[in-house]
Amino acid sequence: MLKPPAGKPVYVVLRPETKTLPKVVFGVTALKWIHALVQEHSTEVGFYGVVDELPDYTFFIRDIFYPKHSEMHGGTCEISPEGENDLMQWLIEKGKDADIEKVRFWGHSHVNMGTGPSGQDETQGRERMENTQSFLIRAIVNKKGDMQVSFFDYNEQVRFDHIKWTWQDDTDPRFREQIIAESKAILNDDSKSTEEKLKAVHDLTSKDAEMDRIIEKVKELKEVNAPPTKITHTGGYPEKQTAMFEHTGRAPYGSDRGLKKNSTRQSTTTFPNAHDDYDEVLDNERVNDIMTKWEDEYVGR
Repeated sequence: MLKPPAGKPVYVVLRPETKTLPKVVFGVTALKWIHALVQEHSTEVGFYGVVDELPDYTFFIRDIFYPKHSEMHGGTCEISPEGENDLMQWLIEKGKDADIEKVRFWGHSHVNMGTGPSGQDETQGRERMENTQSFLIRAIVNKKGDMQVSFFDYNEQVRFDHIKWTWQDDTDPRFREQIIAESKAILNDDSKSTEEKLKAVHDLTSKDAEMDRIIEKVKELKEVNAPPTKITHTGGYPEKQTAMFEHTGRAPYGSDRGLKKNSTRQSTTTFPNAHDDYDEVLDNERVNDIMTKWEDEYVGR
């Protein structure tokens, strides 16, 4: 006697469906932050980013944040609820409330492994998309410099993998001002020979002051935001790391677990921002002190 198959029914779409591909653009500063975060950790590390939605299905990623973690080792990392709430509170205190609902970028490193998503990565990606009822951009990075980007579209209920992302230079102009001022000072130094001046200017313009500063800040933040011990959870990943994504564009503070806009809780972690307003006027006399004066208000997550 014939028997029906035991497996689940499957279907094949015979008429191919063409989808418009999202365009994902990273700010150069954001890429530097991601690179520094991955390279300065021997374990996995997670991070968030602000995404500006532009016309023509284009998305610009800026302002990378490094919140507190509750777990961080070679196989997984977990951003803590405290870290997420601190980030939301910091944005509120800085008057950047609108950016809370723009935190649609979630990335993490796979250290020296490949950038293919794990089952946990896939599950968390879908959950974040469902919680926001919007889009989510996920990046998986390794120390080799590989970065695989996926785009989760809530409205279309589709995920795009292997996005051919691009970048745009958004380097803070204050770094350029600093280099110009220091170059002028070198060229006007009568104590140096022409050859010495040229070498000094070459050395100055060859370095990336912004990257150096970001690496310093990542090292500082690592002391605060990395967990003191390696914690291993059993029975799957814990129910956490979701407060940042438990709001929608219609009600960014509507989650029971999310931070309310009128909360009086003060953040316990600072997130200095590369693009914060800075009222100081750059001039040749003060340019050498710029990095020190940015200590409290400069990039960091």
